Amino acid sequence: MKIIILGKNSYLANGIETYFDGHDVSVYSHKDIKTIDFNNVDWVIDFSINPSDFNHDISFAKSTHQFLALKAKEYEGKMMFISSRRVYGASDYLIKHDEKSLVSGDDYYSKNKAIVEKELYKILGDNLTIYRIPNVIGGIPHQKYTSFVGWVVKEFLNKNKIILNTSPKTIRDFVTRDYIHDVIIFTIQNSITGLYNLSSNLNVELSEIMEAISRGFGRDVQLIYPEIAKDQFLLSNQKLLSVGGPFMSQKNLIESCVKLGEEISREFINDRF
Repeated sequence: MKIIILGKNSYLANGIETYFDGHDVSVYSHKDIKTIDFNNVDWVIDFSINPSDFNHDISFAKSTHQFLALKAKEYEGKMMFISSRRVYGASDYLIKHDEKSLVSGDDYYSKNKAIVEKELYKILGDNLTIYRIPNVIGGIPHQKYTSFVGWVVKEFLNKNKIILNTSPKTIRDFVTRDYIHDVIIFTIQNSITGLYNLSSNLNVELSEIMEAISRGFGRDVQLIYPEIAKDQFLLSNQKLLSVGGPFMSQKNLIESCVKLGEEISREFINDRF
Protein backbone atom coordinates (compact mmCIF):
# COMPACT_ATOMS: atom_id res chain seq x y z
CA MET A 1 0.00 0.00 0.00
CA LYS A 2 1.00 3.59 -0.58
CA ILE A 3 0.57 5.66 2.57
CA ILE A 4 1.08 9.40 2.84
CA ILE A 5 1.41 10.93 6.31
CA LEU A 6 1.31 14.66 6.98
CA GLY A 7 2.78 15.73 10.31
CA LYS A 8 6.51 15.09 10.16
CA ASN A 9 7.03 17.36 13.17
CA SER A 10 3.99 16.03 15.03
CA TYR A 11 4.52 14.52 18.48
CA LEU A 12 1.92 11.84 17.75
CA ALA A 13 3.37 10.90 14.36
CA ASN A 14 6.98 10.74 15.54
CA GLY A 15 8.47 7.37 14.62
CA ILE A 16 5.29 6.00 13.07
CA GLU A 17 7.00 5.04 9.80
CA THR A 18 8.95 2.32 11.65
CA TYR A 19 5.68 0.52 12.40
CA PHE A 20 4.89 -0.17 8.75
CA ASP A 21 6.32 -3.27 7.14
CA GLY A 22 6.14 -3.86 3.41
CA HIS A 23 4.34 -0.60 2.60
CA ASP A 24 5.36 2.49 0.67
CA VAL A 25 5.27 5.10 3.45
CA SER A 26 6.21 8.78 3.12
CA VAL A 27 6.05 11.34 5.93
CA TYR A 28 5.84 15.03 5.07
CA SER A 29 5.80 18.35 6.87
CA HIS A 30 3.50 21.21 5.90
CA LYS A 31 6.19 22.95 3.85
CA ASP A 32 6.47 19.85 1.62
CA ILE A 33 2.77 19.57 0.84
CA LYS A 34 2.97 20.84 -2.75
CA THR A 35 5.63 18.22 -3.59
CA ILE A 36 3.56 15.18 -2.56
CA ASP A 37 2.82 12.63 -5.28
CA PHE A 38 -0.69 11.32 -4.61
CA ASN A 39 -0.73 8.89 -7.55
CA ASN A 40 -1.95 5.44 -6.45
CA VAL A 41 -2.33 6.53 -2.82
CA ASP A 42 -4.25 4.12 -0.58
CA TRP A 43 -4.29 6.12 2.66
CA VAL A 44 -3.67 9.74 3.62
CA ILE A 45 -3.10 10.21 7.37
CA ASP A 46 -3.53 13.75 8.68
CA PHE A 47 -1.74 14.57 11.95
CA SER A 48 -1.31 18.22 10.98
CA ILE A 49 -2.06 21.11 13.34
CA ASN A 50 -1.92 24.78 12.42
CA PRO A 51 -0.79 26.85 15.44
CA SER A 52 -3.46 29.41 14.61
CA ASP A 53 -6.13 26.77 15.31
CA PHE A 54 -5.55 27.38 19.02
CA ASN A 55 -6.64 31.03 18.92
CA HIS A 56 -8.54 31.67 15.68
CA ASP A 57 -11.53 30.26 13.83
CA ILE A 58 -10.40 27.89 11.11
CA SER A 59 -10.90 28.64 7.44
CA PHE A 60 -11.52 25.10 6.23
CA ALA A 61 -11.48 26.09 2.56
CA LYS A 62 -7.88 27.27 2.97
CA SER A 63 -6.79 24.47 5.27
CA THR A 64 -4.37 21.61 4.80
CA HIS A 65 -7.17 19.27 5.84
CA GLN A 66 -9.34 20.19 2.85
CA PHE A 67 -6.37 19.93 0.48
CA LEU A 68 -5.58 16.40 1.68
CA ALA A 69 -9.23 15.32 1.57
CA LEU A 70 -9.68 16.51 -1.99
CA LYS A 71 -6.50 14.72 -3.05
CA ALA A 72 -7.57 11.51 -1.33
CA LYS A 73 -10.91 11.70 -3.14
CA GLU A 74 -9.35 12.55 -6.50
CA TYR A 75 -6.99 9.59 -6.32
CA GLU A 76 -9.59 7.22 -4.82
CA GLY A 77 -7.81 6.73 -1.51
CA LYS A 78 -8.99 6.76 2.08
CA MET A 79 -8.17 9.38 4.70
CA MET A 80 -7.54 9.20 8.42
CA PHE A 81 -7.94 12.35 10.53
CA ILE A 82 -6.51 12.59 14.03
CA SER A 83 -8.97 14.56 16.11
CA SER A 84 -9.26 15.21 19.85
CA ARG A 85 -11.39 14.25 22.83
CA ARG A 86 -11.73 17.98 23.43
CA VAL A 87 -14.58 18.13 20.93
CA TYR A 88 -16.73 16.75 23.78
CA GLY A 89 -15.97 19.81 25.93
CA ALA A 90 -14.77 19.81 29.54
CA SER A 91 -16.52 18.84 32.78
CA ASP A 92 -15.34 18.77 36.37
CA TYR A 93 -17.66 15.80 36.89
CA LEU A 94 -16.46 12.46 35.53
CA ILE A 95 -18.24 11.75 32.25
CA LYS A 96 -17.69 8.83 29.90
CA HIS A 97 -18.16 9.91 26.31
CA ASP A 98 -19.00 7.62 23.44
CA GLU A 99 -19.09 8.55 19.78
CA LYS A 100 -22.74 9.60 20.05
CA SER A 101 -22.06 12.09 22.85
CA LEU A 102 -22.83 15.73 22.21
CA VAL A 103 -20.02 17.63 20.51
CA SER A 104 -19.67 20.84 22.50
CA GLY A 105 -16.17 22.22 22.07
CA ASP A 106 -15.43 25.07 24.44
CA ASP A 107 -12.41 26.77 22.85
CA TYR A 108 -11.01 27.55 19.40
CA TYR A 109 -9.03 24.31 19.18
CA SER A 110 -11.91 21.98 20.04
CA LYS A 111 -14.43 23.85 17.92
CA ASN A 112 -12.04 23.84 14.96
CA LYS A 113 -11.51 20.09 15.30
CA ALA A 114 -15.28 19.57 15.24
CA ILE A 115 -15.62 21.72 12.12
CA VAL A 116 -12.88 19.78 10.33
CA GLU A 117 -14.51 16.45 11.21
CA LYS A 118 -17.82 17.57 9.72
CA GLU A 119 -16.33 19.07 6.57
CA LEU A 120 -14.10 16.08 5.87
CA TYR A 121 -17.10 13.78 6.07
CA LYS A 122 -18.90 15.91 3.47
CA ILE A 123 -16.00 15.30 1.07
CA LEU A 124 -15.10 11.69 1.79
CA GLY A 125 -18.10 10.03 3.41
CA ASP A 126 -17.41 6.34 4.02
CA ASN A 127 -13.78 6.69 2.93
CA LEU A 128 -12.93 8.65 6.08
CA THR A 129 -11.68 7.48 9.49
CA ILE A 130 -11.72 9.88 12.43
CA TYR A 131 -10.01 9.10 15.73
CA ARG A 132 -10.72 11.20 18.81
CA ILE A 133 -7.70 10.93 21.07
CA PRO A 134 -7.32 11.69 24.80
CA ASN A 135 -4.09 12.55 26.68
CA VAL A 136 -1.06 10.80 25.23
CA ILE A 137 2.01 9.41 27.02
CA GLY A 138 5.16 8.98 24.94
CA GLY A 139 8.68 10.34 24.65
CA ILE A 140 9.85 13.89 25.21
CA PRO A 141 8.49 16.25 22.53
CA HIS A 142 11.19 17.49 20.18
CA GLN A 143 9.67 20.94 19.99
CA LYS A 144 7.46 23.24 22.09
CA TYR A 145 4.30 21.35 22.86
CA THR A 146 1.21 22.37 24.78
CA SER A 147 -0.10 18.93 25.75
CA PHE A 148 -0.04 17.07 29.06
CA VAL A 149 3.35 15.54 28.26
CA GLY A 150 4.81 18.92 27.34
CA TRP A 151 3.63 20.30 30.67
CA VAL A 152 5.01 17.30 32.60
CA VAL A 153 8.45 17.62 30.99
CA LYS A 154 8.62 21.34 31.72
CA GLU A 155 7.58 20.85 35.36
CA PHE A 156 10.03 18.04 36.07
CA LEU A 157 12.97 19.82 34.42
CA ASN A 158 12.47 23.19 36.05
CA LYS A 159 11.01 22.68 39.53
CA ASN A 160 11.40 20.64 42.68
CA LYS A 161 7.70 21.15 43.22
CA ILE A 162 5.00 20.31 40.70
CA ILE A 163 1.85 22.36 41.03
CA LEU A 164 -1.27 20.63 39.72
CA ASN A 165 -4.35 22.64 38.85
CA THR A 166 -6.58 19.73 39.84
CA SER A 167 -6.86 17.06 42.52
CA PRO A 168 -4.54 14.04 42.15
CA LYS A 169 -7.72 11.94 42.33
CA THR A 170 -8.80 13.41 38.99
CA ILE A 171 -9.59 10.71 36.44
CA ARG A 172 -8.62 11.24 32.82
CA ASP A 173 -8.27 8.93 29.86
CA PHE A 174 -4.69 8.26 28.76
CA VAL A 175 -3.21 6.26 25.89
CA THR A 176 0.37 5.67 24.85
CA ARG A 177 1.84 6.89 21.59
CA ASP A 178 2.78 3.30 20.74
CA TYR A 179 -0.85 2.28 21.15
CA ILE A 180 -1.96 5.02 18.74
CA HIS A 181 0.50 3.67 16.18
CA ASP A 182 -0.78 0.12 16.74
CA VAL A 183 -4.36 1.26 16.11
CA ILE A 184 -3.34 3.06 12.93
CA ILE A 185 -1.65 -0.08 11.61
CA PHE A 186 -4.74 -2.11 12.48
CA THR A 187 -6.94 0.45 10.71
CA ILE A 188 -4.97 0.26 7.49
CA GLN A 189 -4.64 -3.52 7.52
CA ASN A 190 -8.38 -3.94 8.00
CA SER A 191 -9.68 -0.92 6.01
CA ILE A 192 -11.52 0.42 9.06
CA THR A 193 -13.51 3.60 8.43
CA GLY A 194 -15.89 5.68 10.52
CA LEU A 195 -15.74 7.69 13.75
CA TYR A 196 -14.06 6.18 16.81
CA ASN A 197 -12.69 7.09 20.20
CA LEU A 198 -9.06 5.94 20.28
CA SER A 199 -8.87 5.52 24.03
CA SER A 200 -8.00 3.21 26.91
CA ASN A 201 -11.19 3.67 28.95
CA LEU A 202 -9.01 2.98 32.01
CA ASN A 203 -10.19 4.37 35.34
CA VAL A 204 -6.75 5.76 36.32
CA GLU A 205 -6.21 8.63 38.73
CA LEU A 206 -3.77 11.41 37.87
CA SER A 207 -1.78 10.51 41.00
CA GLU A 208 -1.00 7.08 39.52
CA ILE A 209 0.31 8.70 36.33
CA MET A 210 2.47 11.19 38.23
CA GLU A 211 3.78 8.53 40.62
CA ALA A 212 4.91 6.31 37.73
CA ILE A 213 6.64 9.22 35.98
CA SER A 214 8.34 10.18 39.27
CA ARG A 215 9.50 6.59 39.73
CA GLY A 216 11.19 6.69 36.35
CA PHE A 217 12.59 10.15 37.07
CA GLY A 218 14.29 8.69 40.15
CA ARG A 219 14.03 11.78 42.31
CA ASP A 220 11.55 12.90 44.91
CA VAL A 221 9.20 15.54 43.57
CA GLN A 222 6.65 17.29 45.76
CA LEU A 223 3.11 17.60 44.41
CA ILE A 224 1.08 20.65 45.35
CA TYR A 225 -2.58 20.53 44.43
CA PRO A 226 -6.12 21.67 45.24
CA GLU A 227 -8.75 19.25 46.50
CA ILE A 228 -11.18 19.93 43.66
CA ALA A 229 -11.03 17.77 40.53
CA LYS A 230 -11.15 19.54 37.17
CA ASP A 231 -11.67 18.33 33.60
CA GLN A 232 -12.41 14.69 34.26
CA PHE A 233 -13.24 12.35 31.40
CA LEU A 234 -13.20 8.85 30.04
CA LEU A 235 -13.76 7.84 26.43
CA SER A 236 -15.60 4.62 25.70
CA ASN A 237 -13.54 2.33 23.48
CA GLN A 238 -16.28 -0.25 22.91
CA LYS A 239 -16.91 0.75 19.30
CA LEU A 240 -13.24 0.29 18.35
CA LEU A 241 -12.99 -2.99 20.24
CA SER A 242 -16.17 -4.21 18.53
CA VAL A 243 -14.44 -4.12 15.14
CA GLY A 244 -11.43 -6.01 16.51
CA GLY A 245 -9.28 -3.03 17.49
CA PRO A 246 -6.32 -3.61 19.81
CA PHE A 247 -6.65 -3.25 23.58
CA MET A 248 -4.31 -1.25 25.83
CA SER A 249 -3.77 -2.44 29.40
CA GLN A 250 -3.11 -0.39 32.52
CA LYS A 251 0.25 -2.19 32.78
CA ASN A 252 1.25 -0.83 29.36
CA LEU A 253 0.22 2.68 30.38
CA ILE A 254 2.16 2.67 33.67
CA GLU A 255 5.26 1.22 31.97
CA SER A 256 5.15 4.05 29.43
CA CYS A 257 4.90 6.60 32.25
CA VAL A 258 7.99 5.12 33.91
CA LYS A 259 9.88 5.26 30.60
CA LEU A 260 8.87 8.89 30.17
CA GLY A 261 10.26 9.64 33.64
CA GLU A 262 13.53 7.95 32.70
CA GLU A 263 13.78 10.07 29.56
CA ILE A 264 13.09 13.24 31.54
CA SER A 265 15.80 12.23 34.04
CA ARG A 266 18.38 11.88 31.25
CA GLU A 267 17.34 15.27 29.91
CA PHE A 268 17.65 16.71 33.44
CA ILE A 269 21.21 15.41 33.79
CA ASN A 270 22.22 16.73 30.37
CA ASP A 271 20.76 20.18 31.09
CA ARG A 272 21.84 20.60 34.70
CA PHE A 273 25.15 18.79 34.91
